[in-house]
Amino acid sequence: MAPSKNYLVAVGVALCIATPLENARAATRVGVTSAVNPAAEAQRPGGAAKTITLGDEVIHNQVINTSGEGLVQILLADGTTFTVGPNSRLTIDSFVYDPQAGTAKVSASLSKGFMRFIGGRTSKTPGGATINTPIGTAGIRGAVVDIDLGKMGQQSGDKGKGNGKARNGGSDGGTSAPPHVSLIFGHEVTLTAGGVSNRLFKAGYSVVVDGGQAQVIRTPPSFVRTVQDQLAGHPGTTGGATKPPSDQTVRNSGVDQHNSGSPLVSNIPVPLPRPDKLPEKIVETAQTDSVERAAEKASETPGTRAVAIRALTSRDPADGGGNGILGGSPETDRQGSLTGAAGSNGTASLNDGTTLTLPVYADGAFSRQAISGVAYGGSTYSGFGYAGLEGFRAYMLTNGSDPLYVIAGTPTANVSNAFLSSGTRRYSLTADALSGLTTGDGAAIPFAYGPGLSGVDMSGAQSSDFLVAGTPANSNPDVKAKGLQAWLVIDGTGAGQKSAIGATTGSIELLGDDVSYGFVGKRGGSQRLDATDGSVSYSGTVTSAAGAGGGTSVFGSNGQNLVLTNDLDNASAKFKDRPNYGMSLPIGTTNFATAHVANLASTDQTVSRSYDGKTLTGYNSVAMSTDGTVSLKAGTTRMTFNGGDGTFNANFKQFDDDGNLYNDEIGFSDDYGGAVYLDDAAFAASGSNNRSYVVNSELAPVKIFDGGTSAKLCDCSYLSWGWWGQADTGDGSIISAHLGNWVIGDVTANLDMPASGTATYSGHAVGTVLDGGSQYVATGNMAASVDFGSRTGSVAISDFDGRNFGSNVSFPGSSTFTGTNGSTSLTGSFVNGNGLAAEGMIGAFTTSDGGWSASGIFAGDRN
Repeated sequence: MAPSKNYLVAVGVALCIATPLENARAATRVGVTSAVNPAAEAQRPGGAAKTITLGDEVIHNQVINTSGEGLVQILLADGTTFTVGPNSRLTIDSFVYDPQAGTAKVSASLSKGFMRFIGGRTSKTPGGATINTPIGTAGIRGAVVDIDLGKMGQQSGDKGKGNGKARNGGSDGGTSAPPHVSLIFGHEVTLTAGGVSNRLFKAGYSVVVDGGQAQVIRTPPSFVRTVQDQLAGHPGTTGGATKPPSDQTVRNSGVDQHNSGSPLVSNIPVPLPRPDKLPEKIVETAQTDSVERAAEKASETPGTRAVAIRALTSRDPADGGGNGILGGSPETDRQGSLTGAAGSNGTASLNDGTTLTLPVYADGAFSRQAISGVAYGGSTYSGFGYAGLEGFRAYMLTNGSDPLYVIAGTPTANVSNAFLSSGTRRYSLTADALSGLTTGDGAAIPFAYGPGLSGVDMSGAQSSDFLVAGTPANSNPDVKAKGLQAWLVIDGTGAGQKSAIGATTGSIELLGDDVSYGFVGKRGGSQRLDATDGSVSYSGTVTSAAGAGGGTSVFGSNGQNLVLTNDLDNASAKFKDRPNYGMSLPIGTTNFATAHVANLASTDQTVSRSYDGKTLTGYNSVAMSTDGTVSLKAGTTRMTFNGGDGTFNANFKQFDDDGNLYNDEIGFSDDYGGAVYLDDAAFAASGSNNRSYVVNSELAPVKIFDGGTSAKLCDCSYLSWGWWGQADTGDGSIISAHLGNWVIGDVTANLDMPASGTATYSGHAVGTVLDGGSQYVATGNMAASVDFGSRTGSVAISDFDGRNFGSNVSFPGSSTFTGTNGSTSLTGSFVNGNGLAAEGMIGAFTTSDGGWSASGIFAGDRN
């Protein structure tokens, strides 16, 4: 038998090269246990279970079982590590490693519990590392991945031994989190189940499987804390050491001659304070372990090379610049090259004869590095450098007031193919270097004027990733994909409330040169930072920035990176925050721009596009300002969705008799408002036309219900609701609206309505209040009861801005009900859901009480 090419390494011992005799004896050996807490057993095929000890061999098809106190780390010959947590079961199904032939492949099965996988050489090869689990097959490439199966496969008897307590603090095995796969570090992991795959490309994201449905989310800190706690050494455990070292053992070891007796080191790193609390968002890795960094650079060839770059600075205020507005002239948009070796500083030489020094990065998983002390043009700049694959680099620096951005990368050669696959892509966004505006959980709030929002508490704000979906069936062949982003903050309640919303929608499309592709979108939204004052509306064009020499402004063969900012080819392009009628501050329009690096973090192929080809109807409400006079309105809504083109049409019609037909019906479409439909949870419209916007609430699910603990209008996934607004001048009037509401669903046909029986519904209401000159968003509870036989019922809204109101309703000839009780008017419809008729209820209301008045929407699920 020829000697195998296996090399086994155990923690804390020297490299051992197996002899032919040893290899014959270990023909099926795949690795060793490098750390053990002894409440773990191994069972070889056909053999009895035995307690695992440090250094035990691990063979093919050997089952590793741990109890509530067990913990095992398995080290394979290629450097791959499996750390198996308590109450878990892992089998190494196969392992092949021949470093001379370049063959590396590992397959394992986790049937219960949780584990951390750190990829060795096997995970650097395509299809080299797969983990089979009850929730699907995880394919891992060059990554550190946590897999937690939660309660799956656990039994009530799965407890810890010895002290009788499970390590997770519960009486049963498993963790309380839903089953999930999390990317902790590295390139990517794909979870495939039932022919559907979800890919994670960025650390800090997870695929969660709950109720048989997979969903991509930002990794909650609870996931990370749970795994860290479970995999950490606990009191009374020894990591497998049969004789734990005592103080005397250490004194006798002579370690002081090699440690305390050694000369002082002059470059000791300064430790950073540990944060009191983990952020909700796992941010880009700033520093990594030297072993992980070496693994990322293993495929790099060291040496000095020159990379083409584009350097951008802000326009002079005299030319309509300042406030981060980029480019537009040769003096602010330069070309050049960055020369240097990875891991060292390089020299950037620009075409205007200027130079600057920047760090040179190697290709690898998307990462962020802090940069300071960059001298250029008489100023000193600092910020962050972002590095990814295929030469993508973005240096986002400022001197405190002006930006200096340097971009490099390989343009996507075939944009059509890059966006051909199904699913919704999630791109994480970096915060603007100047404003640094983020939510409380660390998500960037893009395309927003930070100084103007400085007085707003952003801790409860929500901001989506930049979401993109390919449109290969688009009726316009120049459009290859649609994209959108939205954010929302509602700070406080009542007359002290501050609120703002932003939406950007557009396309990845063929640009004006008929050769290059890039993102072109419109910015919309509005803010009201004083409940007694007017609102401000948002507008402007958002585009992706190309690298040196122009061309396609999407980077990487998979379209994995973009840099989004103002239109660099238009000398007058900028973002605008424009006061509406009655707005006293700020005086005049604010012109500015922001810039954000987008990195492909995941692709969610489980999204639903059930709205495609359908028209859904419902209701809306709004406080409409006309020449400074505000009136509360309610009306109907109709939305028609086109999945092939990735768009939708929306129509808002008001119930009123003011005689002004101009503003009684407002429409949104792809041409008239930039409407984008990616999936049932991700659709929005924005545009400079009318400075209008429509935003689905699931894009920015702010918790405004039940005392700030819930973001759900009702427990009814078959409905959609959200926000809308506009600003316009027409019919001789100045018209604006901020944070109106809408709700839509599949309205039940009258023929399908139940002919007898009763039902109750419960949910929430949301709308706008006018009270003593103040305008703000309020919420409340909704409850309804109906008698289908008599076609009557009642709808009650309670604790809406501290008030209760409602009305009896009737629906004699249709599924639409109406009712009036004094100053309260209600209109609504029954909607289908979960395959059942009249499963839900939606509607709109107006009401008043002296100087207090409100309009809004409501929705409820059948109890």
